[in-house]
Amino acid sequence: MNYPAAERVIMSTQLLVLAGVVIGALASYLTTTANEKARWKRTLDSRWDDRRVEAYASYAQAVKDIIRCQHESPQVEESPHTPSLFHPPEST
Repeated sequence: MNYPAAERVIMSTQLLVLAGVVIGALASYLTTTANEKARWKRTLDSRWDDRRVEAYASYAQAVKDIIRCQHESPQVEESPHTPSLFHPPEST
């Protein structure tokens, strides 16, 4: 098919515009996908940080409870051979 020169210019311009639209859509999709992946990773990391803080707080509370129980328990007698949690050993 032989198209006149004017029609070939119009068709090539339309093809360039169409290619630009396809490239723009692809770039937009890739950028959005990368941003969503990064946001998901930040959210997941934040959840793990919250769980880690909660675990540390729970551990600290358990240690405090153990020390309180030892302090309040009348059955625990300090002896020179048993280290105390309340008094550090004296250096000699």
